[in-house]
Amino acid sequence: MKLTKLSLGCALVTGLMAFAPVQSQAAVIDTNLYVPLNIQVTINYVTNNVIKKATVTSKDVLSKFTDVKGVTLAVFNGDIVIINKTNVIADLSTSNYFTFATGDSIVSSKGTNGVTKYSKSEAGIVNIGFFDDAVKTNIQNNRVAFTLTGNYTLSESDSAPSKGLVSESVSFKASNLSGVGHLAVDVLNTNLPLSGSASASASGKVLPDN
Repeated sequence: MKLTKLSLGCALVTGLMAFAPVQSQAAVIDTNLYVPLNIQVTINYVTNNVIKKATVTSKDVLSKFTDVKGVTLAVFNGDIVIINKTNVIADLSTSNYFTFATGDSIVSSKGTNGVTKYSKSEAGIVNIGFFDDAVKTNIQNNRVAFTLTGNYTLSESDSAPSKGLVSESVSFKASNLSGVGHLAVDVLNTNLPLSGSASASASGKVLPDN
């Protein structure tokens, strides 16, 4: 079962998949690079003694908050935000809907960011969480919620600065995430096993050290 156009009465968040936003695109806003984020989560649950699956995507998450077209989820400084081409619409991390954190990372780099040509490779553990009710951080108190954990890789390259800006490219990938989630369709109100993936990439001219 795909998580699409189901009402609150069907035990899912009203408005999920209410619209299809434009394809993810990089956005440089105020000389900062916001990196579009794509997430796909598959949740397994039981109904009528049959194991079924529901899929939650970035589009599902977006349509909970807005029906405005031309917006996308993006990552900036560890926060998950909603952006269009020119503005930040909302910060879902500071409002406690989304968590996104990396740790246990190893890094290799060449050059000096903001001075010379610079490149960085990084690998570690990423933790991603979503709660459709920002007040209720217990998964089971949300109608749709999930936490994902797994390995990620990140690469970044920056040109030498020109006129105070660098040409930056960023690529993030986490292919084999796992964790637990909750859907209110699960009448037992238990944490459910899930798998998922996340990716993000963008490029643009920005201030150094972004």
